[in-house]
Amino acid sequence: MTGFLVWTDGSLQVDFSAMPFAESRELREELRRRINEAVPEANIPDEGEKRHVRWFSLAALSDKQVRDEFLRAVEWAFGQLRRANPEPRSS
Repeated sequence: MTGFLVWTDGSLQVDFSAMPFAESRELREELRRRINEAVPEANIPDEGEKRHVRWFSLAALSDKQVRDEFLRAVEWAFGQLRRANPEPRSS
């Protein structure tokens, strides 16, 4: 899944428009909420605030609890992707 970009300055950018469920504002908003809850430093604004850059320092993930919560948010996003695009069963 694209949408998570790691930069050489140690920041992580969340690009909702590059995610497979980009057409669903509800799913984008839920992921934004989950990331903000997991990583207080993220402080990603809702879509009504036309903020182009949505990133935070990777150092914000140095705390194990914060990192685990962030990974749960990412896993949720992958789960949404799998639900929308189930793998075909082989015969």
